Amino acid sequence: MKEEGRVVNVLLVAFAAQGHMNPMLELAKLLASKGFEITFATTEVARERILKSNITTTPTTLTSHPKHSIHFEFFSDGLPLDFDRRANFDHFFHHLHHDGSRNLSALISTLSTTQNRTFSCIINNPFVPWVANVAHEHKIPCAMLWIQPCTLFSIYYRFYRGLNQFSALEDPNTTVLLPGLPLLTIHDLPSFILPSNPSTSIPKLLSELFENMEKLTWVLGNSFYELEKDAVDSMKGIQPFIPVGPLVPSLVLGKEDDEKDSKFEMWKAEDSCIEWLDKQPPSSVIYISFGSILVLSSKQMENIALGLKESKRPFLWVVRTPDFEDGEGKLSSEFLKETEGQGLVVQWCPQARVLAHDSVACFVTHCGWNSVLESLCCGVPVVAFPQWTDQPTNAKLLADLLEVGVRVRTGGDGVVSAEEVQRCIEEVSRGPRAAEMKKRAADWKEAARAAVADGGSSDRNLQAFVEDVVGRARKGEE
Repeated sequence: MKEEGRVVNVLLVAFAAQGHMNPMLELAKLLASKGFEITFATTEVARERILKSNITTTPTTLTSHPKHSIHFEFFSDGLPLDFDRRANFDHFFHHLHHDGSRNLSALISTLSTTQNRTFSCIINNPFVPWVANVAHEHKIPCAMLWIQPCTLFSIYYRFYRGLNQFSALEDPNTTVLLPGLPLLTIHDLPSFILPSNPSTSIPKLLSELFENMEKLTWVLGNSFYELEKDAVDSMKGIQPFIPVGPLVPSLVLGKEDDEKDSKFEMWKAEDSCIEWLDKQPPSSVIYISFGSILVLSSKQMENIALGLKESKRPFLWVVRTPDFEDGEGKLSSEFLKETEGQGLVVQWCPQARVLAHDSVACFVTHCGWNSVLESLCCGVPVVAFPQWTDQPTNAKLLADLLEVGVRVRTGGDGVVSAEEVQRCIEEVSRGPRAAEMKKRAADWKEAARAAVADGGSSDRNLQAFVEDVVGRARKGEE
């Protein structure tokens, strides 16, 4: 954006994970469409994984976006590229914070002196909260793009800042009532605030984030006002939350299909699944995907497989090869042989294209927020199968507030039975409430598209943010 002859540059810094980078890339494209010059930065390990995947949906040169004013930059997290970050999570996060912040700061200085890219705003996402410190060091206003629902933001904010009571979380019968939110049970809360949570890095990161909110000038959110009206309103007098989403591929919003250059992909999708879907009857296929990180136990995989087989419905199941050879997360050769004419199992698929396909009847999902938004934008009912982090809360929203699906019930061992899988598939696709759920899903599809259309709630919020950034940049020059 040129303001009286001056280009307004904005830096976006994303955690190097596909589910974090893609919403940020969608925001980058929107800001570029408003006239900003965008620099998108993440760590070098992301570049290596993307280039090795040889994916055509990735911005091919990883230097600039072919359709937008977006430049890509990469910095080191302080670890060798072949270091196993997933297996050494705590060590990785330590280096990302300490070395990553130093290297990002150096990158900002270099871009300013060698390319005259002086930034008027920096936008980070939640897993790199230290970016706010770097922005403060360079005297640049900072925004955060929250990539989960406002409901989660409200829960974490109130928990880490001690605004509301979260007592007896070790008691399975405890309930929590917060302003603007429904009554939540232990099973509806994000796993990171529970005593049973084994992770130390993520709660520490979240604590740091919410204790230092004063360093953020804005909190943008990958949601839209109509979807979470009460939650958004409840934060107005505490920490305003600005919904600018859904930040999803254009395809699921009914816009021009720019899938070929619009996404970061770290795994090669199997396009054969689209050809297979083309041959299936309308609203017949059960689509199953649990994201790029989750690995289910062998018993859970077996139960899902049996439930699918007994449903006698066509299915498309994304099953990634696990990183570790421990027998978990795999399907038996017997199941694959027995269901050869019924379903298709793939390593990865173009999810936006799948959910937008007429043959898909419902989505069995882990309830990651990107998947939730894509299903809503495509009007696809869901079977909510949450596991950890924000997923239980997202499942609560889908099943009880938005009423666009059903949530699985776990047994005493924490495993969902084959009978429960079959029951949920039947209820959401052919049961007495199936038509109502499909109608509500279709209504949310239209509401999502209206929010991002010209003059919609998210479009207005984004325009107000753009004008604020421009106004602050102008004032800084006076």
